[in-house]
Amino acid sequence: ALRVNEDGEHRLTPCIRASSSGSASRVEADEGRAIHNGPFAHSRSLGCRVAAGQCQMTRGRGLDGGGVHRPGPEDVRLAIGYDRRVTEGPRTGAERTVDSMRMLESVGADTWVATASSSGVAHLVPLSYSWDGRDVLIAAPAASVTVRNIRASGRARLAFGATRDVLMVDARLGAEVPLSDAPASLADGYVRQADWDPRDESDPYVFLRLRPIRIQAWREANELVGRTIMADGDWLF
Repeated sequence: ALRVNEDGEHRLTPCIRASSSGSASRVEADEGRAIHNGPFAHSRSLGCRVAAGQCQMTRGRGLDGGGVHRPGPEDVRLAIGYDRRVTEGPRTGAERTVDSMRMLESVGADTWVATASSSGVAHLVPLSYSWDGRDVLIAAPAASVTVRNIRASGRARLAFGATRDVLMVDARLGAEVPLSDAPASLADGYVRQADWDPRDESDPYVFLRLRPIRIQAWREANELVGRTIMADGDWLF
């Protein structure tokens, strides 16, 4: 992910290195060309190079005298997708559905999980997740605020993607499964996509199976109309 320290230096850990086949694998920051993982992903055209744990730009953009990349406004716009123009035509519902499925299937990604207590106190945290084609699976400590809130209300709202490529999911709790009782197929499927194994944690964790009941997808203002692509648990496209 893109990280800028207090001195404004762009530091990279972890990253994604592009292979000759065009696929990418998660690696720790090291010497060599890399592109960044997550919503702050660089495009390949920026030619980012990692050296000594720092992003060393190879094409002169944003380099200081010491060769350290100090991202400017244009870098940020490119990194988080703000170069997209409102003048682009809105996607069809079918296109949004395909894009949403790709986002839900992303490996090593996170989702913002919004819940509320019985007294209406809001709570928001980022969590790893997996998607099995029907439900979103999250893992969290059994005593956490998120689990307590979802257990009490049976509801959660999930946000995926960057602020100009939004996927909002309203979901109901389908099941709560303690890790000790989780089938291997459930836990292993989560680990493959989340790239993290909660079974390695010392605190007792639970899996929460969240069933989407409404999904909305939009990028710019011209996609606000028609942003609902699932209603009452049924895909509309």
